[in-house]
Amino acid sequence: MEEKLPPEEENPIPEFVDGHTYASMKSHTLLDLTGLRNYCIRRSYKKLRRKGENKFDCLDRLSAHYGLSISTILNIVSKTRVYTHKEQRII
Repeated sequence: MEEKLPPEEENPIPEFVDGHTYASMKSHTLLDLTGLRNYCIRRSYKKLRRKGENKFDCLDRLSAHYGLSISTILNIVSKTRVYTHKEQRII
């Protein structure tokens, strides 16, 4: 039986996996969309902080982009350590 590929609009992470891989992950329940969303938020937060933006501007920008409240974003990134490339210290 041929595996049906989902349309591109159903794949929320096309920059990470292709449609076939996404369908396989979804059918085997290896995909946790909330965990993946939190990973993307933490990654974006680290990038913004490394660019030199302050914490509150990062939270505001991420809450606007993901459509979540600032308190939710803050709970996700509260334990995220951000290291600069020049100095290996926590900002």
